[in-house]
Amino acid sequence: MRKIFTAVCLLAVLCLAGCIQSQRPQPVAVEVQYLETTVIEGQTTKTEILKVFGHPDDFSPNSLDYSYQGRPLEAAKIRYVQKDGTEFMVILRRNTDKKSVTFWFKEDGTLREAQWH
Repeated sequence: MRKIFTAVCLLAVLCLAGCIQSQRPQPVAVEVQYLETTVIEGQTTKTEILKVFGHPDDFSPNSLDYSYQGRPLEAAKIRYVQKDGTEFMVILRRNTDKKSVTFWFKEDGTLREAQWH
């Protein structure tokens, strides 16, 4: 009788241990969405910018403005190449000193310059 009682208690403890194990929080995969691209003065076109960045926050016939304050993407990592070949990286994010960019275009639709705000 004592062996049966011990076996039942042991089985109950193992069942409870299994329940406790299965209630551990499962890790959640966090997906950070960001954009990574290269823009080149005199070569990148307005159409290419629209294709990569999507609908601008503001625009005019010669410019497109993008802000990362209200965008679903976390950030934009932009490799910027000037006409003279100088390259630099700009990262636009919410809550940083660089939150927006304005792309200015020449009459032929190619990138004239970019201004970071």
